[in-house]
Amino acid sequence: MKVALIHYRLVNRGGLETRLINYSNYLINRGDDVTIICAKKSDDVDIPSEVKIVKIKLGLVPNPFRKLNFAVQVSKYMESHSFDFSLSLSRTYSQDAVLAPGNHLGYLFSNNKSYKSIDDRIQIYLDRQSFNQSSIIYAASQFMKNELITLYGIDSQKIKVLYPPINTKQFYPVQDEVKTQIQKKYQIDPEAKSFLFASSGHKRKGIELLLKVFAELNPKKYKLYVAGYPKVKTSLPNVFNLGFCKKMMEVYNAADFTIHPASYEPFGQIIAESILCHTPVIISSKVGAKEVITKNTGLLIQGFEPNLWIEQLKSVRKEAFFNSDEPLITDLSIDSHMKTMLGFIEERIF
Repeated sequence: MKVALIHYRLVNRGGLETRLINYSNYLINRGDDVTIICAKKSDDVDIPSEVKIVKIKLGLVPNPFRKLNFAVQVSKYMESHSFDFSLSLSRTYSQDAVLAPGNHLGYLFSNNKSYKSIDDRIQIYLDRQSFNQSSIIYAASQFMKNELITLYGIDSQKIKVLYPPINTKQFYPVQDEVKTQIQKKYQIDPEAKSFLFASSGHKRKGIELLLKVFAELNPKKYKLYVAGYPKVKTSLPNVFNLGFCKKMMEVYNAADFTIHPASYEPFGQIIAESILCHTPVIISSKVGAKEVITKNTGLLIQGFEPNLWIEQLKSVRKEAFFNSDEPLITDLSIDSHMKTMLGFIEERIF
């Protein structure tokens, strides 16, 4: 099968970019002919040599209009090239199927914001075009599917819930002696209750709430470790920046909990990754991955009042989790994910 994968950037950063690389690896190993269409490409990205890279030139276009121009240029390219199946991980509108890892109206409404800026209007326009013109929409969660129906009026029949895939070989629990070594590597205090906050866009993921919470907690007993970009600027003695971590499996295992008080998170791949490492999660009710956690694997907190989170962090015990024989999580392996995706393709297109 001749496949086109479309995404704005091909880099070693971010969940969607990881999926793009995983998709290309899977399809190449399956024997498919794969083309990646992008606007940005990093030289250090490790993808199969068989993958053809098409880099779209955007020219001197102002930032708010760059992704709109990308969608236009991709559409022109697709008109002159033939593929058996095309999948977009970005907001374009000339593909067979599109991922819906989020949507802009949902983000705005969740944060009580109105859409007045040019950037907001462009993003909403691209959302509508992308969702309306694709034959299949892969929603990151049931939560996301419901938003596409209510906010964009999309036919529910074309929306398929497909949780983000995880390379299950990369995330697993380690023995205590290995954990000790990892904690030394990242300078994580084993005597304190440690919380990992992993993010590449801190504001909507809840960093402001966490800074308020940890400002009130005993800095010797409760510590927050931030993995990702940008660096969190704070003078709090119990908040530490780890920077971008290539080996997230190590960081999950080093912490006592992964914490994610997002005000809007359509899924939250870090939640599933953490669970596979047997590190319990603490999340807000606005995280789509709440659909895959249980009392055995994590804690769901309703509301965003700092005092509520403070009390929960004080009382939570790591020993209370991973004591049941029930399956930890839905099968989110890349193999299972791709088989489900390809099954939807065969139903709809072929």
